[in-house]
Amino acid sequence: MLEHNGEEKSISEWAKDIGVNKNTIVYRLRRGWSVDRALQKNPKTVREIRMANREMECPQCGNTFIPRLSQLKNGGDPCCSHKCASSRNYYEKGIRPPGRKKTARQRFENKYEIVSESGCWVWIAGINDKGYGRFKLDGKLFLAHRAAYTIYVGEIPQGINVCHKCDVPECVNPDHLFLGTQKDNIQDSKSKGRHRQLRKTHCPNGHEYNEENTYFSSKGWRYCRACRSKMRII
Repeated sequence: MLEHNGEEKSISEWAKDIGVNKNTIVYRLRRGWSVDRALQKNPKTVREIRMANREMECPQCGNTFIPRLSQLKNGGDPCCSHKCASSRNYYEKGIRPPGRKKTARQRFENKYEIVSESGCWVWIAGINDKGYGRFKLDGKLFLAHRAAYTIYVGEIPQGINVCHKCDVPECVNPDHLFLGTQKDNIQDSKSKGRHRQLRKTHCPNGHEYNEENTYFSSKGWRYCRACRSKMRII
């Protein structure tokens, strides 16, 4: 005899009332089910019960999950996976989790210092013999100012240079950079008076590069008039 909701009936009678085979009720009771649950026609599964009672949000990633009973016994806020739990432990200690690489932008931003007076982002990592920074991007070694343009602005067309407005080779500020051809780069350096050929005041034969003695070709090359006249005589 089974007592339920103040009524006492045999298993056969309860089976007939709820529309369940009596052997099913016997099986449920032998499995340790409570009388209330055993006498239900469509009882909830163990997973549905756990979902209703112990569904919670992972404190690390925010996903909803069902914690194991062993996780709840330990106390605290359990995570949905070992990966989340490991990451939370590393972050609480102030350590970057192993295997989680920084993005190219995060690595780049640790390698320059901002000069407030000029606004330049001066490269403080490795540089080449010409003073330009070097940075590894997508497995390839780039000049730092070209990498800066790629990261902050976009892709650089093939055969195009990245030129400096500020004329500081170590600067990687994308606002101080612009795209141009090799000719544009040379013309820019000439207009600013910093082209290496403009630093020469005399030709190889000792003639001064003054207004009267200087000749510019259609390509922008500078020649000594005195030397060219001697070549024509010969």
